[in-house]
Amino acid sequence: MIDILKQVEQTYADNRAFIVVGHSLGGGLAKLAGIVLNKTDALISVSGPGI
Repeated sequence: MIDILKQVEQTYADNRAFIVVGHSLGGGLAKLAGIVLNKTDALISVSGPGI
């Protein structure tokens, strides 16, 4: 998943905001992705587990 997010970031994020969003388990993944990428403009986690 992280490899895919890095590829998306490289392809589309040059002049755009990079926002990661997730709910429940996806919220936990969104948090981890934001930590790993460290270039997100916003991170929204709804009911995600504490990490």
